[in-house]
Amino acid sequence: MKMRTILIAAAITAALAPALAIAKNPTLGRGVHGTARAGAPDGVATSNFIVNLGGINTDALCGNAATPGAGNTVVSVNLGKNAVVTGVGGVGSYTSFTPSWRSEVTAIFRGNDPLQSIQLGFSNDDSAGVANYNIPVIDLTGQSLSNINTGNAGVLNIELCETFADGTVSPDATFAAGANLQIAYYVPAVPAPAMSTWSMLAMLLGFGLVGGLAIRRFS
Repeated sequence: MKMRTILIAAAITAALAPALAIAKNPTLGRGVHGTARAGAPDGVATSNFIVNLGGINTDALCGNAATPGAGNTVVSVNLGKNAVVTGVGGVGSYTSFTPSWRSEVTAIFRGNDPLQSIQLGFSNDDSAGVANYNIPVIDLTGQSLSNINTGNAGVLNIELCETFADGTVSPDATFAAGANLQIAYYVPAVPAPAMSTWSMLAMLLGFGLVGGLAIRRFS
């Protein structure tokens, strides 16, 4: 009877193994991911910003397109009013601790519009250990993704999180010293305010008065 119980347990474990593998594999893979969009690129990057990730832990599930997950670290970067993020990348390393996977570490970038949120995956490695990443800045519109507009606040929020949170380890991963993210962006030029008809008339009258005074002075 005891041997039969062991065999039944082994059979159940084998039957559950594929389901467990599916549950553990929600990763998106290395690179940028988001909602596909149509249209021409929204401008060309003129500036770059480096975000230091050294010492940051990832430990909980990522949030949705609008809201970070509870307990996750969010780095806020002020790029300037109405700044537009055109690309993201990064260089560095981090360690994922067993049973967490390197491919589960993710950065989510959010600006003024949740529909423009994108995720950056650092690794395709479905195992624990050290991940060294070197991701040249990826042009978002080149990947059929929307650029990220920061709106009047000018703030880009970056959530560091996990696509699968392992409950038996905390934290799931830690970024090493020197690890970073790189942001390419531009700030649109502010157009000169349009001059109203009354302002133009006042200016012309002012010029007329000055001209009249000059003529009177030298006549």
